[in-house]
Amino acid sequence: MRRRAPSLLVFSLIIQSFMQGCSLTGGLDDGPPSGHADQGPGGDAGPRDTSVPVDPFVPPRDEAPPRVTITSPAEGASTSDGVTVLGTALDDAGVASVFVQVGPNAPLAASTEDGFRTWSFSSAAPSGAYRITAFAYDNAGHRSDTVSVMVHGPSAGGGASGPTVTIVAPTDGSVLASGAAVITGHATDDEAVVRMELVRDGELLEERPILTDDFYASWARRVTLLPGQTNVFTFRAYDALGNVGEATLALVGTPEVDRLPPTLLVTAPVDGASIAAPSVDVRGSAMDRLGIREVKIQVGRDLTGDGEPEYGESLMAHTLDEFASFERSVDVPSGDVFLRVRAIDVSGVATTEVVRIRNTYVAEWAEEQRYPLFLRPTPDTTVRMELDRDGVNEVILPSIQAQTEILRLDPATLIRNALAQIKNACGTAWRNDAQNPQHDCTLTPLGRTFGGPNGTWQSSAEYALVRLLTMTPANVAVAGTSLEGLEGLAGLLSSLGLAGDFSDILAQTLGISRTSEIVGTEAVATAFQTGLLAPHPNTGPNGEMIITLYDAMNDLSSLGATLGPAGSHPGILAAGSTPYSEVFTDAFQMTIVAESNLRWRDGVDLSLGKEYIAIVEDRTGPSTNDVLEFDFNDPARFDVTGLTANPVVDLRIALRENARFIPACTGDGPCKTNAPSTPRGTQYVWSTPSWEAEYTVASAARTQYRTRVANPCAFSLFVCLARINVGQNGDPPGWADFNITLNLGNPPDEQFIWEMVSEVAQVALHRLPSATIPEGQANVAFTLEDIGVGMTAEEIRAAVRPVLQGQASTLSDMLLGDYAANNGRVDLFYARGADGVPTVYFAAAGDPRPGAPYGYARPGFFSDAALTSMVSTRTVPGSGDTEHEKLRLAVGESTVFAQDEDGGVYRLRFVVGADPTEIAVYVSRRTR
Repeated sequence: MRRRAPSLLVFSLIIQSFMQGCSLTGGLDDGPPSGHADQGPGGDAGPRDTSVPVDPFVPPRDEAPPRVTITSPAEGASTSDGVTVLGTALDDAGVASVFVQVGPNAPLAASTEDGFRTWSFSSAAPSGAYRITAFAYDNAGHRSDTVSVMVHGPSAGGGASGPTVTIVAPTDGSVLASGAAVITGHATDDEAVVRMELVRDGELLEERPILTDDFYASWARRVTLLPGQTNVFTFRAYDALGNVGEATLALVGTPEVDRLPPTLLVTAPVDGASIAAPSVDVRGSAMDRLGIREVKIQVGRDLTGDGEPEYGESLMAHTLDEFASFERSVDVPSGDVFLRVRAIDVSGVATTEVVRIRNTYVAEWAEEQRYPLFLRPTPDTTVRMELDRDGVNEVILPSIQAQTEILRLDPATLIRNALAQIKNACGTAWRNDAQNPQHDCTLTPLGRTFGGPNGTWQSSAEYALVRLLTMTPANVAVAGTSLEGLEGLAGLLSSLGLAGDFSDILAQTLGISRTSEIVGTEAVATAFQTGLLAPHPNTGPNGEMIITLYDAMNDLSSLGATLGPAGSHPGILAAGSTPYSEVFTDAFQMTIVAESNLRWRDGVDLSLGKEYIAIVEDRTGPSTNDVLEFDFNDPARFDVTGLTANPVVDLRIALRENARFIPACTGDGPCKTNAPSTPRGTQYVWSTPSWEAEYTVASAARTQYRTRVANPCAFSLFVCLARINVGQNGDPPGWADFNITLNLGNPPDEQFIWEMVSEVAQVALHRLPSATIPEGQANVAFTLEDIGVGMTAEEIRAAVRPVLQGQASTLSDMLLGDYAANNGRVDLFYARGADGVPTVYFAAAGDPRPGAPYGYARPGFFSDAALTSMVSTRTVPGSGDTEHEKLRLAVGESTVFAQDEDGGVYRLRFVVGADPTEIAVYVSRRTR
């Protein structure tokens, strides 16, 4: 059942209970009213009888307070008008409650669903800087230390006027029959009231706070009245800028209240005395007209050196004559000691005396400290998560999602689909056997995005690239290239009926039809993948697109940055573009089943006290030593449903060109061996970056024609007068030699086909039918929509499994984080042996302990303080552990000795009862 924080009504009831539970007759002490027996520590009424022996077979009681932490917000964080506080609380006996105080508000109960292992508390937040504090109570009534963080609420603008303070009750000038009253009221401000204070007759009263749970919109304060006179109370409220508002109330106190403090005389020890003993008898006398209620004694030490002692628990003094004489023996440490004695009369008025003594006694062993050690029950180690989209984002942090690869997408199909959309962006008439491809870029949504320098598609670089990709022998444009003369000669001979036209000659030379692209889609796709994608630092070695969980959860929008410009690479996607793909449907669900291999053990840091350590116990698989055990290949333990059946993507791809014209490598000699792996000369295409347009076209043409061998006769008259030899006469495949009688038509020098295609492509890219694009400015970017990624939902589901399994260990580490950082630096921890025998383990080098490297000089447990006779062993049958020194404990009491990393020697007294679920260790450090 979920526990919730009290409402304002409950807060009011707390105030009323406080009034009813306190003596309203003027008591100044927080002790019990007259007529009630004081309860010592642990709830035993009256003085303790220390002569009763402790039964070692009974599990010791929980004496340690709980531990509470605030996990959110962090120190220095900024909050909005509201704040949610999250934290943890742990205790061996169980946590009963956690209270949270936001700014000046009264502490209110937090909510939990797991016994306060984790808790939450939501509240409005004040303006400006404010502190959040929290503390806990365990089921034995022990209170934890208070933890706090300082955070910042919304900035307070603040006005020139101060807060308004209103006192609601009691009525001004009231004469009260009791010696105390509760004053209530309101305080408002144009921004916020940040604190209030109370002054009585010019004296600032700080013995208790002004209570509120709504930042002083309503408040209450219990006050004591000076008897027999008018008490003037002034309540002041301050805003964040220091503006102040106040209201005043006068109350008349009854004169019958006892305000005289009792008399107190400490007779032993005398102030300044020196002793040499582990304890001292405190004696004295106390008297009061109406009677003494109790005398309390506290032992204190100045631990910080600032002259302000820190006192321990209050001990009740013993008396047989109503405190006319009292005494109590108290244990005292070595060094300077403060003894604070308080005599409290029946009205709650107290008198205090402080006696300072010096104790020169040094015991061989320091006072024992008791720490309970528990065997934790075997937890349900199965973690099952069924997460929708919001659930994934809540459970797996974005930083972890970004490091979790889920798919390596082969982009071949995606590139082919993208090229098809680009090639048809200006219509499909280019497929006809005609010199004019009749491009019209207004026919498609993509084409209508083209705009050149004069605002028309006819002058755009994008149209120029479409024109290049759709160039066939039928519509090829070679004007301005080395093929221009050959085209003219072919045209003349064709008009005379002596030969086919240039398109026929080119088609025969290349081995394609008149209407086939000179560089086909498959070849261009390969060039894009190897030359543009593969060299990008954020793709796989073969140009695979690496998709992370973060990409998928954000509809692939994050790929804009991943595949954009990076280092010297200009980017696969245009800078600043945002891709989009609806990867998941509304029915998306990710199911993950994992086994937790983390086991918490109770331990002790010998120099500090009780601590805990989390140990990984992984003996299952498929991996080992993982904190979380995943098996993504098992459909019962991992699955993703609700994927889009045939996902498509919107993206804006970019292609840049070189700043200069790249000449063809021609002529017999070195150019015959010019290749991407053996470039000849820095001026040719294979010495340019592979992601540029010139390299891409040449690479695509090389892929298509690198094995081409042919020798068509372009013109014959009894004998062949014009022959184009490709890969003939010992030349490598793809090498073209234009053997034309008398060099008619000024044929090109011999060269590879792809060098020739590269020249034609570069000229065509810059010389448009109605515009010219300057060299280096034909950079293109295409905004493509609904491009098929080339995988179905089922194919993606199958591909995700092995990819995630390969990262199982990494995911385990990332999801849990550095769990060792939360461990204590334990010197020993408690567990049960394989045969059920209680066993304590000494810290080993492989334990997940934070801090410095392992530095024990004598690890293990010994029977003597000199650490000469070891009683622990690393080899316990059935334990499966040979790393730790282990001590098996018998029922009853066992005393051993150990040394910590700092060289300190400790006596350890283990007490084991019939039920080993809880044992106790009493730790004492050797002092001399």
